[in-house]
Amino acid sequence: AEQREARAVECRELRRRLAQIPEGFSYYRADANGERIYYSDEETDTARRQLRTRIAERCG
Repeated sequence: AEQREARAVECRELRRRLAQIPEGFSYYRADANGERIYYSDEETDTARRQLRTRIAERCG
C-alpha cells in the first residue's frame, strides 16, 4: 500500500511537471543566482517527450 501511494505521488508530480511546459511558450529554469536560463525549442520538446515517456512507463 505504501509503494502504491508513492507511485501515485510520483505520477501526480510527473503530470504537474508536464503541465508546466505549455505548448508554444518559453520554458526555463533558474540557475544558482536565480537567473532564468531559457531552454531552446529542441530542449523543451525533449523535456516534454521524456516526461510523457516516464508517465507512460510509471503511471500506465
